[in-house]
Amino acid sequence: MHISQYKSLLKLLFPFLLCSLLLTGCIGDRFQPQGWSGPALSDESLFICSKKGACIALNPSDQSTIWEFTPEAPKTSSLLGCAPSAPSLVVYSTPVISNDTVYIGDYSGKMYAIDAQSGVMKWEYATDGSIIGSPIIVGNALIVGSSDANLYSLDAQRGVLLWDEPFATDGKIWSDLVVADGTVYFGTLGHTLYAISVESGKLAWKKEFNGAITSAPLILEDTLYIGTLEGKFHALSIDSGEPRWEQPFEAENWFWTTPTFAEDTIYVGSLDHNIYAIDAGTGKLKWATPTGGEIRSAAVIVNDVLVVGSKDHKVYGLDPETGKDKWAPRDLEAEILAHPGVKGNVVYFLDQKNNLHALEINDASVIELWSKTFE
Repeated sequence: MHISQYKSLLKLLFPFLLCSLLLTGCIGDRFQPQGWSGPALSDESLFICSKKGACIALNPSDQSTIWEFTPEAPKTSSLLGCAPSAPSLVVYSTPVISNDTVYIGDYSGKMYAIDAQSGVMKWEYATDGSIIGSPIIVGNALIVGSSDANLYSLDAQRGVLLWDEPFATDGKIWSDLVVADGTVYFGTLGHTLYAISVESGKLAWKKEFNGAITSAPLILEDTLYIGTLEGKFHALSIDSGEPRWEQPFEAENWFWTTPTFAEDTIYVGSLDHNIYAIDAGTGKLKWATPTGGEIRSAAVIVNDVLVVGSKDHKVYGLDPETGKDKWAPRDLEAEILAHPGVKGNVVYFLDQKNNLHALEINDASVIELWSKTFE
């Protein structure tokens, strides 16, 4: 097959390929959404959304359950008519905590506002598509992206629409959202990066790429950094979207996850199994370290260790300067897809077998403080 024919076929099949990353086949649990929500932490509690259809508040000191929230199950939730009913709550995004409220976006398209102390629902708001990316709080506004290709601004206290109407985009919104100086930035599966005024809901600028965008942008001063499913990483002016640089190398697979920054370096994982260190000023590659699986979980830096979770079940601790191992990879015995939560020198991973792990990160070692399984 000629390369141009291959690209045309890939473009045609692209939506189905993307769905295969979220869903699994058509027998038994196949084509049933699984979720890969990461943990969120407040001063006193840890919040997770399990694969069993519940969001749970925990005391991280003794792992006791404070409350559990499970909404009423939807009447139907099958895809293409070949799946059993999904759990009542399927969450891909990380919960957001603000003003003693936990905000949860569900695959069904609903946003839930939950009292952080009691677990009682304050309000719910339904969009017309699945919610995959994490929402964000800006003042009294909760900004939410949906797979119905709309961006919503909701009153965080009442759950009503603040803008005259949602902002319509060119494709499904799966990326997390980022806000800077009153502007929200996000990408779509339609290959476009948007900058939208939080106050008015009007377009500031947009930039089209050759690949879909599923990750949150990284903003540093006047520059915005974003990776695409084309396998390229870009630096843009935050004011106009004009390019500052495009990386001089191309990854062998998609940039799916959110970038991380330290010193003058951007760290970002790829589905080609590599974690890349990129010079923030030039886009030049500093180093690339392979793992044994796809990287969808965001890397974090704790105690001068770059901590990376991989689909190969392992957590890697790398030297941010060289990419070399600081300690032997820790095998959690299940796929790691969700972003980790961090508090102090403890990193929390929720794996795909419903196990929550608390890992103490040190320069020369990693210690599993505890793990808890959610049935």
